Amino acid sequence: MQARAKILAVTYWDWANTLYRYCKCLEYLNLDFCCIKGQPSSNFLYPFEVSVYIPLTRVQPSYMHPIVINAPHLNSFFNQFDIIWFSAETFINTGIDLSCKKVIVDYRGQTYLKNMEACQSVFNQFSDVSIISWLPLYGYGLNNEQLVLWAVDTDFIKPSYKNGNGKLVIGHFPSTVENKGSNTILDVINELKKEYGNKFEYVGSDKKEMIWINNLKRMSSCDVIIETLKPELHNKPLGDWSNTTLEASALGKIIISNFRNEELYKREYGNHEVCIANDAEQLTSVLVNLIENYTLDMIIDKQIATRKWVEEKHSIPATANRLYDKVIKNLLI
Repeated sequence: MQARAKILAVTYWDWANTLYRYCKCLEYLNLDFCCIKGQPSSNFLYPFEVSVYIPLTRVQPSYMHPIVINAPHLNSFFNQFDIIWFSAETFINTGIDLSCKKVIVDYRGQTYLKNMEACQSVFNQFSDVSIISWLPLYGYGLNNEQLVLWAVDTDFIKPSYKNGNGKLVIGHFPSTVENKGSNTILDVINELKKEYGNKFEYVGSDKKEMIWINNLKRMSSCDVIIETLKPELHNKPLGDWSNTTLEASALGKIIISNFRNEELYKREYGNHEVCIANDAEQLTSVLVNLIENYTLDMIIDKQIATRKWVEEKHSIPATANRLYDKVIKNLLI
């Protein structure tokens, strides 16, 4: 295969705009690629998205876990490419002989979590490499698993550090209340208000903000973001942070979250700046420590360190380099 192999990255729904960010990594690497999806991102109104490919919009999924779309009319289009990247557990079945291609599949959420066996039975037939975007999905039997967590655009998302000596502002803005353990988080907050109500302000909301920029703005007004307190989902271990942690870190916020797979993360990426709370007792302890013991300077120092962490480990350049080393380089041989 030539060094300028042509890459097609494709999905049907690009949840959380993840494929767009991966494609920013391909652009950073100066590779020859095309990124397409089948549907627009509804009401999220991302400022930038992967292009909607009109011929793909004409078909509907025939199966959902994994997402399977039969599209024989795209056969000749797909055949132009050397590497096919199926994103978000989505198989676009055009009928081409995938044994003649190099195939990447990325896994990033509940589609895989809900039915791992079905996803494996489809993708393990032809995938050369499996990109794991989310820590809880790692290690369940996919072909050649490589941990390449989501990228965050630190050029677009700018930090906003604590300004002044006012109360510590704590936020929690779940995409889904059940999936983030929000009721437990709120119980902890309400207990802390009894003793420390004059020292912190809680501005969280269980209202899902569909417009992405607006969600960044409300997180930007906080000093601390609580991400997730959910040990299990769909009878599978959960307990790890997701996109919200990276975006809030890019904003320069202190992050509190589950981190069940901390050792896996440290083995693959090194140190981190997440304040770990794997249950209500730990969340209480972390919050009390921040409220009682952290001076303004200490808060700002932690915020700066958190921003530096995502710049060094999860920015577009950092993720692009990891993507090349772990995935692309081996497919160009």
